[in-house]
Amino acid sequence: MDNKNALLNRSYTDLIKFLACILIFASHYYINNAYEIVRSFGPIGCVLFFFLSAYGIVKSQENKHLSLLPFAKRRLLKVWMPLIVVNFTFVFLACFHKMDLVIIHFPVIGSISYVNGSLLDFIFAILDFVKIDPVTWFLHELIIAYLFIWLLMNISNKRLRMMASIILYLLVEFVFYKFVYSQVLKIDTVGLVLGFIYANYEGLINTYVRKYYKVLVSLSVAIFALSLYLSYAIEPYLTNYFFILDLFAIIYSSSFA
Repeated sequence: MDNKNALLNRSYTDLIKFLACILIFASHYYINNAYEIVRSFGPIGCVLFFFLSAYGIVKSQENKHLSLLPFAKRRLLKVWMPLIVVNFTFVFLACFHKMDLVIIHFPVIGSISYVNGSLLDFIFAILDFVKIDPVTWFLHELIIAYLFIWLLMNISNKRLRMMASIILYLLVEFVFYKFVYSQVLKIDTVGLVLGFIYANYEGLINTYVRKYYKVLVSLSVAIFALSLYLSYAIEPYLTNYFFILDLFAIIYSSSFA
């Protein structure tokens, strides 16, 4: 990430992650807000976060070439251990508050609830096998994505690697949202495959952006304006994705000026 073609250095990605966290926080805090654009901040933040996560894992694996067990251990400890600590804290405090073995649930909308459970339920809640907070859904997908990225990085042919990444992404998302969450395919995790592709073709993409940044900025501004208009004419939640991401594209392209 230190070569001359690398734009996403550690400082820049940390800043984007911070902004993504603010977007997600605002979306959850104002989830009942009448303005659709505020509710779209969460998915936009997720797209950016997933993009940077996939990008960072690819670059890290390119440098370190970890085998599966060290790679899995490193990622599981980094992602899952903080979640276990947080879950244990809240479950323990809930049991202490109710003076009983209860599982606490934090709904996205509504009041906190307590459900009596067995010791096994208690353990499953701590390990996040049973979710006490639905907003941690992304961690499961992130861990699966990490393992797939490790697998994909062992494919030497870059084109085949890209094709496999898209197929795996669509397959996993279909399974998750059709059979696990019983929801339609979301756009949030598309950042994973975009980040993976960008990391593999970063130099080539940046070369074209440097060469045609004026065209890209102009096109992004036009799409941004069109999306802003359409957000008032058709389904605003969908079009908000486009004009916020276009804003990011404008900033990215302008950085090569």
